[in-house]
Amino acid sequence: MTPPIHRARVPARPPGGTPLASTALPSGALSAPASPAPALGRRAARGAAWIACSFGATQLIAIATNLLLARVLSPQDFGLVAMANLLLAFVGPFHDSGLLPAFVALKERVRESAATIAWSTPVTGLGVAAVTVLAAPLAGALFARPDVVPVIRVLAFVFVLNGLAVAPLAVISKELAFRSKAAVAIVAALTEGIAALVLALRGAGYWSLVGAQLARAAVTGLAAWWLAPWKPLGRFAWARFREMARFGRHMVAGNLLGLLGSYLDNIVVGRWLGAEALGLYGTAFRWGRLPSQALGTTANQVAFPSYVAVQDEPARLKAAYLRVLHAVSALALPASLGLLVVAPVLVATLYPPRWAGMVAPLQIFAIFGLVNALVATTGDVFKATGRPGWIPGLAVVHLPSLATALWFLTAYGPAGAASGLLLATLVSGTVALAATFRLLGVSVRELADTLGPPAAAALLMAAAVLALRRALTATPGLVALAVLVVVGVLVYAAALRLLGRERWRELAATARDVLAGGR
Repeated sequence: MTPPIHRARVPARPPGGTPLASTALPSGALSAPASPAPALGRRAARGAAWIACSFGATQLIAIATNLLLARVLSPQDFGLVAMANLLLAFVGPFHDSGLLPAFVALKERVRESAATIAWSTPVTGLGVAAVTVLAAPLAGALFARPDVVPVIRVLAFVFVLNGLAVAPLAVISKELAFRSKAAVAIVAALTEGIAALVLALRGAGYWSLVGAQLARAAVTGLAAWWLAPWKPLGRFAWARFREMARFGRHMVAGNLLGLLGSYLDNIVVGRWLGAEALGLYGTAFRWGRLPSQALGTTANQVAFPSYVAVQDEPARLKAAYLRVLHAVSALALPASLGLLVVAPVLVATLYPPRWAGMVAPLQIFAIFGLVNALVATTGDVFKATGRPGWIPGLAVVHLPSLATALWFLTAYGPAGAASGLLLATLVSGTVALAATFRLLGVSVRELADTLGPPAAAALLMAAAVLALRRALTATPGLVALAVLVVVGVLVYAAALRLLGRERWRELAATARDVLAGGR
C-alpha cells in the first residue's frame, strides 16, 4: 500500500499498474550495464511489459463486465456488495500479516521462509474469516441494511481461499516471474467476469457479484500454485515467521490506517447517502482511478524489487525513481485530464440513463487519479530504503484530513464526498512527495525537468479536446467518444515532442525497452 493509500480492491486481488524502475542514468535507455546475469533494467522492462499486458487484459475484461452488468444490475446492487466489502477491507490486512512484501525483501533462507508463509496464511485466513462472520451484524447495523449480513458471511470464505494463494504468489513476486503473475491475473479476471455475467443473466441479482469474487479467489490460488517457479513446501519455522513479521508489522499498521482513510468516504456515503449513491460513487471512482491503478500496478510490482537491488547506491536509486516519476507523469497527466473532459460523453454513451449521476464524481475522481498516481511512486522508495514505518505515519496525516473534508462536503452528494477525498489526498500526498524528494535528494530543477513537459502538453491536449467536444454535440455518442480519444492522443504526442524533445526520446527509449523486454 502506498501513501495516501487509496484503494485496494477487497478481497485482496491484483486489480484488475507503466513506469519502470530502471537503474540506468536518466538520459539513457532503460537497460543497466551488461552483467553476467540479466541486467536489472532489462528485467524491469520485461516485468513492466508483462504487467502492462496483464493490466490491459484484466481491465478490458473488468470494464466490459461492468458495462454489461450495469444493464442488468442497478447501482443499488453494486452499492450493497460494496458495503459488504468494506468490512472485509478492515479485517483483510491481518490475513497475511504483511508477510508477502517482507518475503520479497529477503536475501537468505528464502525457501524456508516461503514454506513458513504457506503454513501460516491459510491459518490466518480461517481466523480472519471467522472474525468476519461474527462481525457481519455490526456492518448491517452501521448501514441500516440487514440484507448485507448474509453477503458478508458468504464473502468471508474468500479469506480462506486467499490464504492458500499467498505463498505461491510471494514466490512468483520474489523470482520476478512476471509472465506467471500476468497469467494468474488474466485467468482470474476472466473467471470473475464470466461468473458474474452468467449468474446475473440467470437472475441472481447482487449475488452474482458475490459468486464472482469467490470464483476469482479460487482460480487465483489454483493458478498461482500451478505457475509458481518452485513450490513453497517445507516445515514451518518460527524464527522465519518472526523475522518477516517484524518487517510486516509496519505494513499491517500502514494498511489498517490507510484502509480507514481509504474507505472512510465509502462508509460515509453508504451510511448517509445510501446504497444507490455508493454504487454510483464506487463506479465513478473505478473509472477515475484507472490511470493511477494502471501505473501503480506496474510500478508497485516492478519498482520495489528493482529499488531493493540498488538501495545502497543513492545515485542509481534517485535516477531510477526519476525515471519512474517521469513515466508515470507522462502517462497519468493526459489520461486523467482527458477523462475529466470526456466524462459526460463517456457516461451518456456507455451507461443507461439511471447511471447519469456518476458524471460529476467521475470528473473529480479523474483529478484524484492523477494525484494518486504521482503519490503512489513514494511507497516503494520508503520500503526499499528501510523506512516502511513512514507509511503509517503518512496515513495518520491522511485520515484526519479526510474526516474533516467529508464532514463538510458529503451533504453535497457523491460529488461532495469525492471532493473531500481529493482534498485529503492533496494534503497527505504533498507530505509523501516532499519526504521522498528530501530522502533521495531530488532538486527543484530536477523535478521541474521531469514534470514540466508532460504537464504543459497535457494542458494543451485538454484544451483542444474540450473545444472539440463542444463542437461535436450533435454527433452520435460512440463516434464522438472515439474522435475525442484519438484527437487527444495525437495532440498530446505532438505537444510532448515539441515541448520536451529530450524527455520524448527518453520516453520512447523506455517504450522500446518495454516492448523488447516483453519478447
